[in-house]
Amino acid sequence: MKREVKLDPFFSDQPPMKFVEELKKPLHSEKIEAFGAKGPGIGEVDASGAYLECHFDDPKGLLETSYADFYKFLTVNGAEGSRFPIVTEYTQTPVFEAWRVVIDSNAVHVQAADTEGIRRALVWLEGEMSARGGAILPVGITQKEPRMHTRITRCFFSPINRPPKYGDELSDDIDYYPDEYLNRLMHDGANAVWIYTRFSDLVYSSYLPDYGKGSEARIAKLNRVCEKCARYGIKPYVFAIEPVALPDEQMKLIGADGGTGWNGKRLFCVNHENGFKFVEELGKKLFESCPGLGGFISITYGERPTSCVSAYKNVRSSWTNNWDFPDNANKDYSRCLERKIKPQVKEILTQYGEIALIWFDTPHVISKAQSDELYALVKHYQPNCLVNSRIGNGVGDYTSLGDNQVPGDKKEKSMLYETAATLNDTWGYKSYDQHWKSAEEVISLLTRLASRNVNYLLNIGPDHIGRIPAAAQNVLKEVGAWIKINGEAVYGTSPSPYNVELSSGPVTEKDGSLYFVLNKPGNEIKIPGVLTRIAKVELLGTGELKFIQNEDVVSIPLPNLTGKIYPVLKLSADTPIEVDEGIIEMPERSFKLQPATAQIEGNIKIGRACDIENWRDQGSLTWTFIVKEKGNYVCELAVNGLHGVEPLETEIVLTVNGYTRSLCTKHDKDIDSLISRHHKGLISEAGVIELVEGVNTVSIRLAAPVDRDMFRFAYLTLRRKQA
Repeated sequence: MKREVKLDPFFSDQPPMKFVEELKKPLHSEKIEAFGAKGPGIGEVDASGAYLECHFDDPKGLLETSYADFYKFLTVNGAEGSRFPIVTEYTQTPVFEAWRVVIDSNAVHVQAADTEGIRRALVWLEGEMSARGGAILPVGITQKEPRMHTRITRCFFSPINRPPKYGDELSDDIDYYPDEYLNRLMHDGANAVWIYTRFSDLVYSSYLPDYGKGSEARIAKLNRVCEKCARYGIKPYVFAIEPVALPDEQMKLIGADGGTGWNGKRLFCVNHENGFKFVEELGKKLFESCPGLGGFISITYGERPTSCVSAYKNVRSSWTNNWDFPDNANKDYSRCLERKIKPQVKEILTQYGEIALIWFDTPHVISKAQSDELYALVKHYQPNCLVNSRIGNGVGDYTSLGDNQVPGDKKEKSMLYETAATLNDTWGYKSYDQHWKSAEEVISLLTRLASRNVNYLLNIGPDHIGRIPAAAQNVLKEVGAWIKINGEAVYGTSPSPYNVELSSGPVTEKDGSLYFVLNKPGNEIKIPGVLTRIAKVELLGTGELKFIQNEDVVSIPLPNLTGKIYPVLKLSADTPIEVDEGIIEMPERSFKLQPATAQIEGNIKIGRACDIENWRDQGSLTWTFIVKEKGNYVCELAVNGLHGVEPLETEIVLTVNGYTRSLCTKHDKDIDSLISRHHKGLISEAGVIELVEGVNTVSIRLAAPVDRDMFRFAYLTLRRKQA
């Protein structure tokens, strides 16, 4: 069945895009300006006269394009010769495309476990020479692995002006992927391209005999594209919005009717047996016909209804099983609770000995009565078993905060809190998820949470055969080494006695001593707000340090801490140490005004992330604090948006000691997003204010109502302006 190509007149009327032609031009056509004008410096080697020794096994010749490109780079810039070998060889690497380059005065060794690692390393060598202005390379070992494993792009000169406008680039004989273009994509880091088509046009279906006829030519072209792209380390992905809504007569042939949905067509139901078989058949035939295909991209829940899943737009508001049971209106959660959940929980409580904790993550549709029933069931069989708050409706023995969430202020000592966090981006195991947190990140989370009276529940997903992944082991070993020295600053501690977050880093308390975890230690650290005479200062793992205490500031000269991760200072006194619990000025002359330290008026709610939720119109926040010396301070407003959405630009009314002015959140730079992975944080510089010596009062309110919950106030920083 022939499809009509629908072009967008808007794009047809646009002037030609000059950059498109540039994409088709070959790289390395001209010598880099001033290339070779200077020699190597300290820590560099002269790699002029370079040549390749290819010891890496490449039976399919996939690296021939990269070798040819590298030689062209050397030749054009006059760096090719027979003096300096660049050797490609095999070595084990942690993930696909990872590579290792070893450079000394005699040679370069390019090492990887796959062709794509070698390819990426050669591109890196070109980049290093280009940046250094000659055949100059840094001595030492450089190793890298991809942060994103699939880096996909679109062809700018294919017949599709923009998705989802339909134009099949497989329906003609035009080469939309010339070698010059693919080489540029490879240098830019792309390893995938998406090709727009439809299953029904690409492969034959026994369910719809009119579909897929004459597709042999499309498949042949797709295979040619795959073979050509492979020589540049690129995989084609078919973009297929499947299954699509179909007319009545065609839906009857398949027998997967999901109801009327779009333009009079019938929605396709993937949960129907025939619907599943239809998609399964098409997918199987596609990959059998085109083994070089990287995969396909499908949007079944987009802006227009195509399948029965896409019709239920309201399901996004409810955290429940919408894939198998999309009809929320007729869903009977009580049946699931009685027939499935309760029997499974009972089995766990009665068949596996003593259970210390059951960690629930119940759907948002659970009622208060159902949460109470589930909690009572646990306590009936195991009274000492702890239950987290995600059982719902305020029930539970302690509060589970958001995933990977660090609250903005400390929690009450009398309450129990916990943050569940991942070591990478996955709760279970995904072979391709290699985005591991570093030991530094884990220690930062651990100490920040400890300073806020929050337990750190760190999740590590075993791999497919039950092993802890090697990368996870390495991180945990580093963390363990840190804990061996500094563990007393975490275990058995109380939260920070300060009501503000110190710029130096997290603070904990134990047995009358204070522990200061140093984020970025220099030659000296100044600790403000200490009201007790200090008797001793220790650097954990090193020993006692000298210090000077002037009024409420303790100044501590530090030894060389290069290479140390988050060193910890322990301050001790003859009596429990008291600190200034008010809003205090940091040593770098700044104040951080947070919602938790403000006097709140009106209908304003502090959320779990300790920012202001649903602040739309009424209410204000006021801070009162002491300034030691009159001066001008730069205002910085920090705000959050929801779920990765940029916060609204909002006008704020700022009142300082009775004088009022307007500020606008213009979003100048990102803030530390560890507050919550679901929030996008931004800072806007909002002018300069004057603070007087002594007591100062600062308040903020909205200038006008905000229509949507896209504005969440996080904190206000006042930073003394340099003279």
